[in-house]
Amino acid sequence: MQVAANQTRPGALERWAATIGAASMITSSALLVGMFVLINVEIGFRYILGSSTLLADEYAGYMFAALVYLALNHAILSEKLIAIDLPGNWRRFTAHPATRLFIAACILALNAILLYGSTLTLLGNIRFQSRSISYSKTLLALPQSLVVLGLALACIASIALLVRAGRSRARSE
Repeated sequence: MQVAANQTRPGALERWAATIGAASMITSSALLVGMFVLINVEIGFRYILGSSTLLADEYAGYMFAALVYLALNHAILSEKLIAIDLPGNWRRFTAHPATRLFIAACILALNAILLYGSTLTLLGNIRFQSRSISYSKTLLALPQSLVVLGLALACIASIALLVRAGRSRARSE
């Protein structure tokens, strides 16, 4: 297999991030199917049996949050999280290695700040054993740990994107 002159083989971090991204997308797809089933069971209980499971809204919300944060990896690795779409001929500017490096650094900073805040919230909920106010009384640390996991994976994907952008900048100079 030959590699073109303007491309380099992805490093171990990029391959690992891509594997995690693919696993995250599969997990997100499974969560979406789970949400579909859960919501339809709730609809069935409400309109056919005249009662409610009282859990579908809460758990579908948890599943949706996990789905979003897990799918974030794919958006980061495909460089679609922050896109500059301006009318006119801006392609030269947006594809410039310095611009890509700046965007990758912004994405990493954003994810690191979100990870820090989410981790503090999770630790507070673990410490105080915070529970959902809904019928299930779910420990909030359980669904929030999925958000922290998703953001940690997003930070890894952001680092891989930053490395890729740095390599493309080094090649262009």
